[in-house]
Amino acid sequence: MEETETTMDFVDSKRKRSTQKASMTKLYNELEKNMMSRDNIDYVKVLNQKLCERFELIKNAHIQCLELCSVPDVAENLELTYGNCLQNFVELRKRFSQWTATDEKTPEEDDACSVASRISSASSGSAISELRKVKAKRLVLEHRLKRIKERHAI
Repeated sequence: MEETETTMDFVDSKRKRSTQKASMTKLYNELEKNMMSRDNIDYVKVLNQKLCERFELIKNAHIQCLELCSVPDVAENLELTYGNCLQNFVELRKRFSQWTATDEKTPEEDDACSVASRISSASSGSAISELRKVKAKRLVLEHRLKRIKERHAI
């Protein structure tokens, strides 16, 4: 019963993660479209802030998904898709920074998103890497334990 409950939790978590990713893709597209014109600068800044917030939600959903995942191949795939998502986010943040570089910025405009993005990029890489290693070790050990139990049952 407990394993079924855990599986259901994982499926629910994965669904939430996918929903967050889809929402982020919509934001990417809207941001890209609006960055074609300098007339949209205020709206682009709002969209960029939403994008940063959405990325934090995806990161949290991803970590929760990994915690519930019990299959090494699935965990590896989750990591791969998250890595792509992180790369897209970083690239769009760079384009946004370049796009806004011609505007004069006030100190208030060096918003929390910029700071969060720098911190997130620096710390999330090492944190994710460490989480990956620990998760992979746990999954390998669980798999070995399962095989040992199966051998002893025979």
